[in-house]
Formats: sequence, structure tokens, C-alpha cells
Amino acid sequence: MAKPFTTPSFQRFEMFIMRVLLALVIWDIFPGAISFREQPAPSGLAHFLDLTFLSEPGALRLPRILLFLALALYCSGCLLWIALPVILILTAAVGSLANSQGAITHSTQLPVLVIFAQCVWYLYDALRNRLRKSPAPQDARLQANRTAAFIAQQAVVSAYVVTALSKIFTSGLVGWISDARYFPLQLVKTARMDYYNTLTLPDPPDGVLAPVLPFLQALFTSSTALTRLFLASGLFLELCAFLALIGRRWNFFYGALLIVFHLTVSAVMDLHFQYNIYLLAIFLLNIPYWISRPFSSQKA
Repeated sequence: MAKPFTTPSFQRFEMFIMRVLLALVIWDIFPGAISFREQPAPSGLAHFLDLTFLSEPGALRLPRILLFLALALYCSGCLLWIALPVILILTAAVGSLANSQGAITHSTQLPVLVIFAQCVWYLYDALRNRLRKSPAPQDARLQANRTAAFIAQQAVVSAYVVTALSKIFTSGLVGWISDARYFPLQLVKTARMDYYNTLTLPDPPDGVLAPVLPFLQALFTSSTALTRLFLASGLFLELCAFLALIGRRWNFFYGALLIVFHLTVSAVMDLHFQYNIYLLAIFLLNIPYWISRPFSSQKA
């Protein structure tokens, strides 16, 4: 049994599926065209570069080809120290331009954070191998890929811990929980926002939690104590997300808890965390591993 908080013995097929699924996520978040002609509030790379050229007609054609080739390399597991910087630069560029319009969004932050973390690791590993005086061990590539997968898990988990710490540092633990009493007002605002913008009744809710959504909203709006309990539970769930790194079972169950929390917030507040859920499913739930376990047991 592996020691807690150590790199799991990921199998090659697991890491291949992780890379393919992450590549699909990155391809999905990369736009086909950009309409932003200015960057009035520079963010990220926009502090150093004028990225508005990306909004010119056809400007993304070559970047999309480069991104496709880099993602193909990434999926293959070859030349990752070349593929990942290309992926990182391209995604950071379009993301910086989008976030330079005066309103910063974080919907694609987690996938790019994972790419950044793995990029740093593979560049370091390539440099280490170049400076190595003795030949690298035969399984060096396998171990490097396992470390990269574990680093991806750490990147996902760290985003939640930092989110919780930022809430605590900004409002204080007691203050943040106390302010949760205003959450029902946010629910009412969210529910009525579209109506007052369009004067049309909202569509019936859909999704996994649709049948219980009215019940949840009624609970939160009728009890500030319940609201505080729910949000405090979410805060501590984020704060203790590092526990997901204890081992494979902790990966799965903590990832599942975070996904359920996201789905609940999404249903109640209409705040969506699509890419967070994807990353949690890819690197923490890791369904292919659990499906393969019975077959591995039979071989043993």
C-alpha cells in the first residue's frame, strides 16, 4: 500500500486517458474567434503585449493549428517539454485578452493552471536529463509521467485551498460565515435577474438536481442558520482539499464531494463550474482506474 501523500503508481493507460481528456478540455476552451478589439484593463500577458491582433479576421487560424499539433504531441506523451509551453502560451494569450475587458472570469483558470504546473515540471525534467552525467534509468519517462499526473492533482487541489484561504484572509473565518446570512438575497437576485432583464419567465430548471431545486431554494431562503451551515461546509471542504492527495480512495471520494458541491451551487445560484468538474473527474475520480481494478485483480 502506497504511503499517504506520495505519487500513486499510475498505469500508462490511466495517464494516456488523462492527457487525452485534458487535451479535449483545452481544445474546448480555445475560441474559434475573438471579438475583443481593445484591452482597456490589461490582465496577465496583456500587461506586456498588445493582444488585440488576435481579434483580427483569421488571426486564430495558425494558433489553432499549432494548438492542435501541440495537443496531439501531449496526448502521445512525446516531447512534452515542447508541447506544453506552446499550449500554455496560446491559452494564456486568449485568456488574458478576454480578462482584459474590465471583468475577470475564472471559468478556465483550473485547466490552464494544470497545464502551467505540468509545463514547469517537464521543462525541469528535460533540463535535469540534459545535465545528468550518467544515463537516465530505463523507467525515467514512466516516473516523470507519474509525477506529472500527481502534480496535476496537486494543482487542482491547490486551487481549492487557495480559494478558501482568500475568503478567510479577505473576510475572516467568522466574518465570512456570518456574512453567509446574505446568501438568500443572492438567491432571490439570481432568480429574478433574468426576468427583470427580459420580462419573460425563466425556463424550468434542468440537470441532476432539478427535482429538488425548489426545495433547496426554499430551505436556504427560510433559514439563515442552514445557509451558514451549508456555506461553512463548503469553505472547509475547499480548505481541506489537500486531503484528496492521501491516496486513491481519497482522490475519488473527495473529488466526488467537490463535484456534488459544485452541482448544488450551480443549481441553486446559477453559477457554473463546468471545467472544474471536468478536471475533478479526470484527475481525482479517475474512473478508468476503478473500472480496470477487477481485471487487474484477476491477473494477479
